[in-house]
Amino acid sequence: MKGLIFWKHPLKYRNIDKTALMKNNQTTLNRKDIVDNALGSLRVEGMKPSNELMKDFDAFIGGSKTIDQIIAETKERYVALRRG
Repeated sequence: MKGLIFWKHPLKYRNIDKTALMKNNQTTLNRKDIVDNALGSLRVEGMKPSNELMKDFDAFIGGSKTIDQIIAETKERYVALRRG
């Protein structure tokens, strides 16, 4: 078996709380499902999300924004456009 390199799973050898990591992954998957459902609803209605909304959705999946923040920011953006 000369020349083979055996790769070891990095989490197995680090001092990481695996339960917390799995919970974080599950939360991320749940957020991704929420975003996928919202995008599906937009497409059914014949609409296309803006680039700003897609960035906001990515931030939501990553956990740095909440849905309430996204709604508030979106409303501010469009109210500003109407006034301007």
